[in-house]
Amino acid sequence: MNKRYCVKLFTEIFSDSASRYRFCCHANTNPKIEGMTVHNTLPFDFFRGPEMEQIRQDAMEDKPIAGCEVCYKLEEKGHQSYREQYNKDKDHPTDVKNIDLKLRIFGTLCNLGCYMCIPFDSSTRRKELQESGLRDLWNSFTKEEWALDKPINLGKTRYEEVENNLIANIDYVQRLRFYGGEPLMLPRMWSFLERIPEDKAKNIEVLISTNLTHTKGLRWIQKKFKRLILNVSVDHFGKRLEWIRYPINASEFEKNLEEFRKDINTLSVAVSILNIHDLEEIEKHYNLPIEWAAVHNPISLSIRNLPNKNVSLYIPNQEIANELNLSPSPIEYKKGQEYIRKLEEHRGLRYV
Repeated sequence: MNKRYCVKLFTEIFSDSASRYRFCCHANTNPKIEGMTVHNTLPFDFFRGPEMEQIRQDAMEDKPIAGCEVCYKLEEKGHQSYREQYNKDKDHPTDVKNIDLKLRIFGTLCNLGCYMCIPFDSSTRRKELQESGLRDLWNSFTKEEWALDKPINLGKTRYEEVENNLIANIDYVQRLRFYGGEPLMLPRMWSFLERIPEDKAKNIEVLISTNLTHTKGLRWIQKKFKRLILNVSVDHFGKRLEWIRYPINASEFEKNLEEFRKDINTLSVAVSILNIHDLEEIEKHYNLPIEWAAVHNPISLSIRNLPNKNVSLYIPNQEIANELNLSPSPIEYKKGQEYIRKLEEHRGLRYV
């Protein structure tokens, strides 16, 4: 297989929180598809359109693909890239018949205000930043596109058009991936799942990235679809979990975790300035596979800014090591500490 082929170009329809189409969650914008969003192009029209056909052809001919620079840079440094991980785990199709749908079109309603979460993705997060007076401080150390703003939701008519497009092409779908907000709280997700015919559903896996504070309906998904897969977001345990993922109830979360333990594919831990010293404890506590992801943005909460990197740290993967090795910014670190302190004051709860 050549150095430019990526299975994601052939198997995934992805849109980000702003409804923009991209190749995957790690990709930057490609000029050929720039400006194409769920608002102006239906998902399967985008995926089968001339722009994506040309991009796939370029990849097959080993031509560099604009937007894939993150993987190229990792490979140049001798690290395994996301592209290489994806290609290793799957067959290498050259058609577009078995699709993973990864569309953030169902809403951003969420019951938690995780301190490092992009406000774009959580209604509770946006509300807390507004009420605490921390909106401007947050915006000062995030990328413009991640700044506190109203999410670009689909209106009723457009959403129905998009959902109809998905249902009409459901024979080509092998996996549905849901992200939020908190997917289990989103009415549009449930209505979409209900519309899928029973015989089609038996061929489709449903993967949900969830905070697992809600479990109603999960048993129904298990019965109707081929398989239920849970990726559970959790960044600590006990009181530290309750602060990072405020206002989660840690004991209730642990009960839900045990009930659905067999359905959990992985735990997703966002590694930031607050939990970097506790990663080994987190791993031992849950005793489940963990996907560790470094918080890159906002930089003010990144582990690159640790005041003392000489202390012994548990480094679970290359991504965490890479983030630690980046040059620190004392100014950004100071901003991050100010933000945490003011958030503690607003919540009336200290991070201990």
